[in-house]
Amino acid sequence: MTACREMHARSSSAKEEAMSHVLHNWIFVGSTAYDEYTFVPWLNRNVYRRTVDLSRVCLL
Repeated sequence: MTACREMHARSSSAKEEAMSHVLHNWIFVGSTAYDEYTFVPWLNRNVYRRTVDLSRVCLL
């Protein structure tokens, strides 16, 4: 393996490892409320955070 390819392989591996520690937030919008979730990669699952009534939110 050339030095350039070896460096790229290490760099890609480091990026993948760093991304495995990044939380991803997402929102499910229903007819009367929305739910907030966070995907936790090291648990490999979505974690429920809260439900917010849409009457309490100003949607633009």
